[in-house]
Amino acid sequence: MPLFISRIISFKAATTIIQRTIFIVVYILFLSFTASLYGIEEKQETRTWTSCKGEKIQATFINIQNNNVTLKDTNGKFIKIRLGNFSTADQVAIKKIIPTPTSPSKDDMPTGAITPSSPTHLATFSDGKWEKYNTIFTSPKYDAAMDKDMNITLYLKDNDNPLGNTVFLRWGVIFLEGVARKSIWCKTSELKTKPEPEIIKRTTTIELSAKLDNNIDLELTYIFSTKGISITGRIKEPKSRQNPSKLIYAVEFKPIKSIKDEMSGQEIKSTLAGYSLLTTNRDGKKKKLLFWESLQPGPVREVTTIGPWGARKVIVKTPMEKKKKTRQSTCGIISIYSGKPPYGGYRITRTASTDSKIETQISIE
Repeated sequence: MPLFISRIISFKAATTIIQRTIFIVVYILFLSFTASLYGIEEKQETRTWTSCKGEKIQATFINIQNNNVTLKDTNGKFIKIRLGNFSTADQVAIKKIIPTPTSPSKDDMPTGAITPSSPTHLATFSDGKWEKYNTIFTSPKYDAAMDKDMNITLYLKDNDNPLGNTVFLRWGVIFLEGVARKSIWCKTSELKTKPEPEIIKRTTTIELSAKLDNNIDLELTYIFSTKGISITGRIKEPKSRQNPSKLIYAVEFKPIKSIKDEMSGQEIKSTLAGYSLLTTNRDGKKKKLLFWESLQPGPVREVTTIGPWGARKVIVKTPMEKKKKTRQSTCGIISIYSGKPPYGGYRITRTASTDSKIETQISIE
């Protein structure tokens, strides 16, 4: 089952969990942490750090994100300092502790070796930095890579400098079976279009089609440009079918990995300074939400995420669409992963029934 369709936690339950997380103070002085984002687990000792102006401070290294270094001084206070404000020697020391997160290395280019397509999967590069991907779009703001199942991974960057967490764009189709309307995820039974692996830098449109289980036809169109990505699609199925199937898109934002379960509310707020969501609901009403505040699942037609990528912003738009039968307008739905605030991960999904075309747009600024 695709990851993005796990159960949505109710707002009431989410609020209870958030209150425990934010308002219970943890009286444990910790000198180690798990930086799983970088694949490193080690204890950091208190040491003297020197600025580029010669100023000194005794502190423990906590983490680095988007070139912002978090230290914890001997009084337990968290301090954020730009990497470039450290002395040259300390900058080198920090980079040795935790290397900057990256998309695949620029020097690790594919040799041209290809893993052939199959009836149900696209061909992919079989080595190099884009191994297991079919189509790669590169630009100064982001790289986008389409895998063998036609899903997209976005690597945000500033020119060639990678930034923060990746973003995922996935699709899926649900078939409703029997009187009980049991949801079954449809698998691809035959690809009708099979683009060859390619690395591109120009604005590109990729049209894909496939036959899915239960005689469902799928059409997807991706448009890649320097400003972002859009996905448009529809499904078709026999008109005699009693229960219409559902096409689903999901834009997934993974948990902020520098946030640990043992951190107090104040520590979380310090780490997530400047992180926020700006949502626009079905009626056009805007709301700003900080990353540690409670998120109530509900309809949205636009969500702007600020913080995880420094100055970069990710804007997800789900334009209003009218259903053919009911003439009701629909848009996307924002939901959280596990009852935690946005720092624990969230997604924007939208669905459509057979013959209805829906669109989702992702802009990078």
